[in-house]
Amino acid sequence: MSIVASPKEQDFELRISRRSKSEFLQTLLTVVPMMVTDGVSIVVAMALAQVLVGTVFPEVHYAITRQLLPLLAIAIVTFTIGGAYRICGLHPSQELRRIALLDNTSLLLLLVANLLLSESSTSYELSLICLTLVLLNVIHPGVRLASRTLLSTQPWWGWSVVVVGHRDHAQRVMRHIEKNAELAMRPVRLLTSDEFQAVTTTPEKEQLARETVAKSHATIVVMAVEDSDPASYCSDIDFWSTQAKDVIIVPSDFQWPTLWTEARDIGGIMGLHARAKLLSHWRLLAKRLLDIGLIILFAPLLFPICLLIAALVRLNSRGPVFFGHKRIGRLGRTFMAWKFRSMIPNANEVLENYLKEHPELRAEWERDHKLKDDPRIIPGVGHIIRKFSLDELPQIWNVLRGDMSLVGPRPIVDSEIEKYCDVFPLYLKVTPGITGLWQVSGRNNTTYQERITLDAFYVRNWSPWLDLYILARTIKTVVLREGAY
Repeated sequence: MSIVASPKEQDFELRISRRSKSEFLQTLLTVVPMMVTDGVSIVVAMALAQVLVGTVFPEVHYAITRQLLPLLAIAIVTFTIGGAYRICGLHPSQELRRIALLDNTSLLLLLVANLLLSESSTSYELSLICLTLVLLNVIHPGVRLASRTLLSTQPWWGWSVVVVGHRDHAQRVMRHIEKNAELAMRPVRLLTSDEFQAVTTTPEKEQLARETVAKSHATIVVMAVEDSDPASYCSDIDFWSTQAKDVIIVPSDFQWPTLWTEARDIGGIMGLHARAKLLSHWRLLAKRLLDIGLIILFAPLLFPICLLIAALVRLNSRGPVFFGHKRIGRLGRTFMAWKFRSMIPNANEVLENYLKEHPELRAEWERDHKLKDDPRIIPGVGHIIRKFSLDELPQIWNVLRGDMSLVGPRPIVDSEIEKYCDVFPLYLKVTPGITGLWQVSGRNNTTYQERITLDAFYVRNWSPWLDLYILARTIKTVVLREGAY
């Protein structure tokens, strides 16, 4: 028997070697920048804590030199073991939760190490660690999200992905992945079922799969499966699991709850456990407390801004400062949603005349209930407060009353109910919000149907972490005026 590998076997081994090197390089390019930003967050948080604690203990200096390196070492181990860099396909709200847990774990481990192992730890150093914990929970999530957004614009960041499945569904999945580059997935090849079925024998199918994965240097296969044919895609899962280290299955129904759904083994049968978190009174109470707490925290900043806007509206346009409009709230209760008035007093009359003069814009108005060049807006101050969404600040009063939340679906009027169709019962389960997923996902550049889909996603996948993510994204959206007009 010959022990020399055949040319075909040698070629296959060479491909495997190159593929392993490519996987290592992809992981290196994706993970190292995130490790650097994590380290920067820790250094900044502890340095700031050093300055603040130094005002109380001015006679003690440079305790950071004793604590920083141990914290960085602990964080590297904790973050690696805890999955801080396994972010492929991970939603930012899930990442926020994971980062917060790992930050707190790292600081608590450092605190315990000081208490148990160091006899020379001072109250200054212990205070430094505790304050670093607080600051890191504020600084790190924002830095993580910002770095991930920035890195997602680079063509070398992320892991290569092959998408397989029926043509229409597979193309839809591929476009969705390309649109969400922050998921750290780079689709480089689409292999349709028609291409795969063109080869008839099992060895040929295996050869095609190996070559597809190897040539594209893919580490992940995304299977776009059709729900109508579960038997065939079960065998396909087994097949592709032998070709790639990671296989992600995407069903044709995109409306499943996704963020907090977990697989369950039910006597050898796979089940999906989806928690109805909005039916939990404790979680609703936590959401309410988060709203009130954040309003109290930022009241000293927001109150002067509200006074200034009220004065500018009064000076630039006759009529009331505030504008109220009846909206539908949780459980179908109606309420008056308040805004700073950004339109002229006879806005409806001006709009109707404008649409008569520009009939081509009527379809845009009926579709989105918005116009890019709206003639009703107060010149100057009206445009400014709308572009920065400052006209919605009076809705803080609605939040305090319990009519609205800081985060939730967009509050709608009676005429919009029929457009929501089957999604309307979902809408009624949750309190509408000042900001929401559609505001941070393109804002006015989204279609009406996309807004409904985003509202439904929010209700199905709600969690405090999703709220915190949306609030963080809202700041970026408002400052950069994304989708504003």
